[in-house]
Amino acid sequence: MVTATTDREFPLLRTEVRERPAAASAKEIRVCARNFRLWYRDRQALDDISLDIYSRQITAIIGPSGCGKSTFLRSLNRMNDLIPGVRASGEILLDGHNLLAPDVDVVALRRRVGMVFQQPNPFPKSIFDNVAYGLRINGLASNAGERAARRVVGAARASTHTLPRAGRPLFGRNLSGNQSPGA
Repeated sequence: MVTATTDREFPLLRTEVRERPAAASAKEIRVCARNFRLWYRDRQALDDISLDIYSRQITAIIGPSGCGKSTFLRSLNRMNDLIPGVRASGEILLDGHNLLAPDVDVVALRRRVGMVFQQPNPFPKSIFDNVAYGLRINGLASNAGERAARRVVGAARASTHTLPRAGRPLFGRNLSGNQSPGA
């Protein structure tokens, strides 16, 4: 069943709600948030989020700027833990395991639950260290891995003409427009 509504002020805007088939079982639920709340110090950013994300289904989280979409997504791999003063309550289950439990191996979780950002989000390290990071955390930091990372950095520097030399910090650069380090 599809329920559709059209906003009178915005006639081109249409909202559709589609119900899941009755045959959906608990085994199909991959991520389950229940009564999830998050605060930045004293400011509550998310309030009582409950939602199921099904395996092999497309899920869209849509809303205006500043409504908490990215905050919720960062909660799925505990990136909010890196922000001082953040606290959360409720549950977020991945395959039945609570991601917010204190005994969760956050590094292993972040290997399973990755993030792709609209804007580049490098670590506060050199470009080389950012490129080589994935190799290092997966135990592939051999001489061959180091050479491969240097080739990638060299090729990026040659194609953009904006990147600092390997080993120099990436931050503090004044880049504009399409000159961002990830472009």
